Amino acid sequence: MSGIIDMIKKKDYEVEKYYRRGLVITSAALGDCILMLPMISVMKEVLDLGLMDMLSNTDYTSFYPGRTAIDKVRSINVVDIHRLFVDAKDFCVEDKDPLIYAFANYQWIVSFIGQDNENFEKNLIFTVNCANSAHIITIPVLASPDYQGHISQFYIDNFLKLNDLPYECCFDKNTPLIHPAPSDTAQGKIILKSFDVNISKKLLAIHPGSGGKEKCWPVENYISIANEFKSRNIEPFFILGPVESEKFSENTIAALQSCCQCISGLTIDQVQNILCCSDAFLGNDSGLAHLSAAMSIPTVTVFGPTEPQRYSPIGPKASAITLDKADFDKISQKNQDSLINTLGQTL
Repeated sequence: MSGIIDMIKKKDYEVEKYYRRGLVITSAALGDCILMLPMISVMKEVLDLGLMDMLSNTDYTSFYPGRTAIDKVRSINVVDIHRLFVDAKDFCVEDKDPLIYAFANYQWIVSFIGQDNENFEKNLIFTVNCANSAHIITIPVLASPDYQGHISQFYIDNFLKLNDLPYECCFDKNTPLIHPAPSDTAQGKIILKSFDVNISKKLLAIHPGSGGKEKCWPVENYISIANEFKSRNIEPFFILGPVESEKFSENTIAALQSCCQCISGLTIDQVQNILCCSDAFLGNDSGLAHLSAAMSIPTVTVFGPTEPQRYSPIGPKASAITLDKADFDKISQKNQDSLINTLGQTL
């Protein structure tokens, strides 16, 4: 009899947990979204949530479900999020307002939007309470200049503090944040073959760009490193995203193409697929470096003006190489050799 009662209690708990749902709201780009994942994992575990959703730019997060602590993603572009920024005294929602349904059924909401606009949180709280009560907090995307830790720890600390939760959590940089699905590698091989990449060799993925020009180590350095590994019978290839395709000159793109295969025009899901097939990744401080590291791919990230102690990619095989700021924008054989030696330990 006690066994049956225990089974019923367990089933009731599972049902109750299923309906405990959390939501993270963010408009951040790829790298910042990945650096939020440790906090999301803590949130899901500490609050014992059954489902964790993310309202975000799905150009960067579409592959999250089934691979991360996020169970479902929705596009922030289909929600009238801008309405929440109006003056609170002028804000209103109507019966059956789509904005109400967008935030209904969540018991815990963390927003990375509106930290500088008090109306946003007030209007969000009002909107959510039209359907149900929920705990709602806003966490700044950027830490204060005097914060000494990693940004992912900053998010965790703020989540716990703002919710008055009596826990101390330190994220483990060696814990993978993204677990590729079995089909990802197979799909990646198909994509690489379509770009004439020789997948029978060890593969070195190189991303020579970044969202910020000041973060970009000169492309000539990456070309030299790629040529060195070609001489070692390793297959390097360049990944060019929308930023590189738009901002790199024709001469720069031609130089990259003359060195090895250049892969461009992919969705983030497809980039995630080809990274699954890579034996190592090299690049600037960018979203792709964070993606690669989070999947436990040996990742070497080149830092110059940004702070690796705060923004370094997270993963068990991630390395952050900080170059002297005075040399960062130069072509340097010495720095090339240093990175070649680091990558050579993996390839």
